Amino acid sequence: MVENGHVVEANVVLQRELTVVKYEIYRLSQIIPKLHAERDARPRDLIDRGRKLEAELRDAEPLRADVSHLRNEAQKLNSLRQGLSNQVQTLVEDFSLLRAENEQVAAIKTDIDGMRKDVVEMRDYEMLKKANEEHLIQKEAMDTLDTFDNNPN
Repeated sequence: MVENGHVVEANVVLQRELTVVKYEIYRLSQIIPKLHAERDARPRDLIDRGRKLEAELRDAEPLRADVSHLRNEAQKLNSLRQGLSNQVQTLVEDFSLLRAENEQVAAIKTDIDGMRKDVVEMRDYEMLKKANEEHLIQKEAMDTLDTFDNNPN
């Protein structure tokens, strides 16, 4: 019973950890699409702005300094996009680690279930063994009585 208690406690702990891992996976799955949308939207906006400015530059040469400034800003935003891409990559790696941990939890749970089955089988075996021993003792006692009854000496 003590061992079963330990197994139950371990199972409860694993259940709690599984709940935490599932929540983290859910949370990460909510963040990743937003990061992708932000990452994809910023470069498109910058590209559109750059094209418009180049058209205006052809029309008005004095605006050349503004275009140069906006190009620098585009480069900064591209580096920011690269940083965000790195963050997404980190999140994907974290997600993979969480998935691997989740698989380990499932494997541990399977092991626990196997151990429970083994314990039940051992108990059944021990009960059957004890019953067979008692039956053998009873049979020997009856044989002794039969021998005693059949032999009047």
